[in-house]
Amino acid sequence: NGLRAPVGTVELLDDLRDHWGHKAHKIERDRLIQRLQEFAMKRKIKVTILGGDVHCAATGTIMGDRKRLCDDCTITQIVSSAVGNEPPPGPLIK
Repeated sequence: NGLRAPVGTVELLDDLRDHWGHKAHKIERDRLIQRLQEFAMKRKIKVTILGGDVHCAATGTIMGDRKRLCDDCTITQIVSSAVGNEPPPGPLIK
């Protein structure tokens, strides 16, 4: 119940549901990655995803599947956040 939740809990849970890895977004996420990899292979270009507003900075690499392993399938993800934002507790950062 959001009415009795501790201050900040509802916002934190909402942020967690927005993560790439949340089960509610698996089909959408996988479809986006597949389309970006196909676009990169067809055009022979590199794809980079820029994101933010997660209260921490990070970089990551999304690799192609083993059947289509190629340099063009690799997608770099860069996440930025405002310097003044306080990061979430360590266990919440994957």
